[in-house]
Amino acid sequence: GRIIGALTVYSTAPDAFAAREMRLLAELADDLSFGIVTARLRERESRADAHLRRVAYFDDATGLPNRVRFLDQLATSVTARRDVAVLVVELFNYWEIATALGH
Repeated sequence: GRIIGALTVYSTAPDAFAAREMRLLAELADDLSFGIVTARLRERESRADAHLRRVAYFDDATGLPNRVRFLDQLATSVTARRDVAVLVVELFNYWEIATALGH
């Protein structure tokens, strides 16, 4: 693999570490390396998941929740038997305005 850091253990005494201790230190370094790589992979996966949720549930041009998000939230509310109010707003010439703004 690729080197991502260094673990250094010093002693002023010559031959301070026996072979068994050296193996233990090497195992410790391997475990730390595995932990760091795993943490980085989990962070990368978390960022990818957040990006996918954003793409799936929000309009790219406006950043507002999209129809998929609305239907998902509506289904959750209906399943939980919560009261729901829906406000419909019609924007005339939306596409012309969005196109003019470069969206």
